[in-house]
Amino acid sequence: MDIIRIIAMFFIVGLHLVQSNVGLKLIESAKIPAAHFVPLSLLNCVFIIGVNLFFLLSGYFKINFSPAKILSLVFKVYFYWLISQLIALACGIYTPKTALDFFFGFVSAITKYWFIAVYILLCVAAPLLNSFVQSLTKKTALYFVFVSVVFFMIAGFVADAFYPYFGTGEGFLPVWAWVVYVYGRLIRIYRGEIRIKTVWLYVIWAASTLLNFAAILIIYLGFGDGNLVFHFYAYNNPLVMLSSLSIFVAFDRIKAEENGKVSCIAGHTLAVYLLHSNNPLVSPYRGLPVESVTPFWAKIALLFPNMLCLFALGITVDIIYEFLLGRFVYKGLSKLELKIKRRFSEREVRE
Repeated sequence: MDIIRIIAMFFIVGLHLVQSNVGLKLIESAKIPAAHFVPLSLLNCVFIIGVNLFFLLSGYFKINFSPAKILSLVFKVYFYWLISQLIALACGIYTPKTALDFFFGFVSAITKYWFIAVYILLCVAAPLLNSFVQSLTKKTALYFVFVSVVFFMIAGFVADAFYPYFGTGEGFLPVWAWVVYVYGRLIRIYRGEIRIKTVWLYVIWAASTLLNFAAILIIYLGFGDGNLVFHFYAYNNPLVMLSSLSIFVAFDRIKAEENGKVSCIAGHTLAVYLLHSNNPLVSPYRGLPVESVTPFWAKIALLFPNMLCLFALGITVDIIYEFLLGRFVYKGLSKLELKIKRRFSEREVRE
């Protein structure tokens, strides 16, 4: 599961680079050569499952609501943003017109990260979701899976493409995170009753990924509709979700001893997202290696080294942050949370 967490974040980094820095998003405004589109689209189809894997992991391990954890995460978001903002300002990368612009840029930092906002809402909803899963029998769990697939991954996916006001936000809405979280809880509870052979899980992952790629290629070559192409990278695309679930269950079956180094890296992966995505200091230069070369083959060759550099940067910075500040922030907030809980419990006893 630690390896899945690392892979998920590695995929998210790759997704952002392929879409924004290598050139896949160019199809929204103008056609790019098919020779470029094919490898980029295939890579995107592989990388797109990263976010779903994170939500599945959250459900698998079960979120226990803790204000201290949420507040320490929010503190980290703002701390990274402020330090990056100040360094970018000193280097001339970031040039606000007034001090007020700088202040508003800092205050709005958390709005730059949709995943963090959705994850916080998931943490808040977790107690209700846990109770809901606990109340399900095997039969009602199957009903839930059937209804959620029909509503979110079939009707919702189609509506997102043609009637977005009636859709489900292509998997960007909090409700999608809640659904995938429940899937993760059900996988943990019924893991011993999933009878599909592991080899077939890998086959399903490969087949669903390639089918999605084939559908995208047909739309691109036959219709040239960039918006519809990108719709097939939606998190609630049935093929994307099938790919996410199959690889997740396959990795859940891997028997391995706990490795401290791997667990340490996995525990710091969220910082990779905070630093490479929309960060005022790192984000403008995150794709510098792939953007510094002209030949397309060279961009592809440098893609994975670029991903590794961003990943290593995020892990290293977060290890330093946790050692110098993060653990103390969390301990302080945990003590405050415990003190407030005690006061409330004492008040209830008196009443």
